[in-house]
Amino acid sequence: VQVRQARPVEPREPVDFEKELRRQMEFYFSRENLKVDEYLSKHAVLPDGGESAMEAAEGSDDLRTVEVDPGVLKDGTRWPLEKICTFPRVARLCSDERIVGISNVVEATVKVLAGSELLETKLVAAEGKDTAETVYVLRKRDYTSDEITMTAQRTRESRILDDGHAAPCKYHVAGYCDRGSKCPSSHDAAYALAVESQWMDPEDDELTKKLHLICESLSLPKILPAKKVFFDSTDGAPEASDFDYLAVLDLEGRDEIIEFPVIILNGKTFNEEARFHEWVRPVELFNGRKLNPESTAITFDKVLNNFHEFLTAEGFLSGKIAFVTCGNWDLKSQVPKQCKICQIDTPAYMRSFINLKDIFNEHFFSRNRVTGMKGMMKRLSMLNNDGTIEGCHHLGMHDAENIARVLLRTVKAGGKLRYTYVPKDL
Repeated sequence: VQVRQARPVEPREPVDFEKELRRQMEFYFSRENLKVDEYLSKHAVLPDGGESAMEAAEGSDDLRTVEVDPGVLKDGTRWPLEKICTFPRVARLCSDERIVGISNVVEATVKVLAGSELLETKLVAAEGKDTAETVYVLRKRDYTSDEITMTAQRTRESRILDDGHAAPCKYHVAGYCDRGSKCPSSHDAAYALAVESQWMDPEDDELTKKLHLICESLSLPKILPAKKVFFDSTDGAPEASDFDYLAVLDLEGRDEIIEFPVIILNGKTFNEEARFHEWVRPVELFNGRKLNPESTAITFDKVLNNFHEFLTAEGFLSGKIAFVTCGNWDLKSQVPKQCKICQIDTPAYMRSFINLKDIFNEHFFSRNRVTGMKGMMKRLSMLNNDGTIEGCHHLGMHDAENIARVLLRTVKAGGKLRYTYVPKDL
């Protein structure tokens, strides 16, 4: 895979977080939204008790009329943010990282959410009284304003890494992101190139240094760099599988595939042999959209052609190769669907595969079956102390690497690899 040079990126205007916060919160508790949002209307009880937010939205004179974007609200009425922050149950709708601000709720929220996504479930509540010194509460503990800034930074970085918000935006790199400036992931082309280059050659220290320098220049938390995958033979060599090579694959994309990363492992030693990665340009998904001119993505038929040439040149097709996925979606559903869109046949060697989740659940006799990569990593005590994974979750490159590590740990524990899905016509 050739490393492509990125063009300079035009600077983007900063997000007005106060404006965005007010718009989001006031919309959630607007008459129009409460008429259809059963969850909020049921749980958001007002300060005077008993009356639901829905009932209040139907008849209260305490609503104010504000100017709104055309089409957002038909009646243009919203609760003011200061009123929303006094609802007793608002705090209960927050996530574990909920913040209760005393004094200026907008100031408190901006301190914590600056640079991260304003999620619908991340509601903010306030005590409703002013103090001489602004005090914040995080997980029911009191902090001064200086302490909350440091704590919020650590919380935000942890959440950014785990949710993939420090990752390059997959859709932007593939050609188009419908979130635009509101996207929590990076749209910087140089950063996307640095992440891909370092992943392709994880043993190159210079690429790792370059990635960290770009993170600093963009004020992004330093992500843990990709690492080569190898079997820990401290307790002896592994039992060879029935396959010569294992291709660990983790596709990304909703309606169409946008990322295609693969790590090739030796089926006998379980050490890494090679890596392949391409960004994929959807055929139909971006129709009518103004595409990112810096995108290096290519259509899926060209990706498969490049991948076949890669497998042939490296000699991986000369032996028995099996694809390994975390679930059935990648190869049972999405690849055939994408091939149909591109009017090409699914490669024969990609029609059967090993679903690692099935192998994992069978071997460890799990009473509660794991349903994803992170669940397997948690069961194997592979998560960081704060519960996050190494790298960016839902970035295909990093997920493929973590799936490969879970595979090695499963094999080391005695798990037996076999095809979990074979088409009936094979």
